Amino acid sequence: MSRVKEQLRSIPNRGLGYGVLRHISKDDRIRGRLAELPAAEIIFNYLGQVDQVLRKSTLLSPVPETSGIAVAPENRRPYILDVSGLVVEGRLQVNWSYSDQLHRREKIEEIAARYMERLRELIDHCRSEGAGGFTPSDFPVAEMTQKELMQIASLLNK
Repeated sequence: MSRVKEQLRSIPNRGLGYGVLRHISKDDRIRGRLAELPAAEIIFNYLGQVDQVLRKSTLLSPVPETSGIAVAPENRRPYILDVSGLVVEGRLQVNWSYSDQLHRREKIEEIAARYMERLRELIDHCRSEGAGGFTPSDFPVAEMTQKELMQIASLLNK
């Protein structure tokens, strides 16, 4: 898990989607190389904690019914699978949008169940004793390796 944390933190400015970069980069070489890549087929979108916005609003409130389909049946879907997450009333909701012309409901439910299993494993890991240890990205100014950090930690624990 610490490797994943370090990989994510090594991305400058918390990342910029290659989809945007392939269109706005001033470097022709980068734009060309990114344009050669296939278009993404799956999108993951975290919409945030809706509670924080709704709590402050007297005009808006959540409703129990669905908003309906996001893409008209006659339109081409931008992604074959659209996974959106948001927090409502303190609970994570993950919505899976797909075409029944491309996928069977049972297959999407299987993928969603495996996704939730992995998410629960991640949560269990984060709650476990010993999780949450420091990694080099927690101390960017120090510019040290994980090995050096562990050596310092062992000296402090003596």
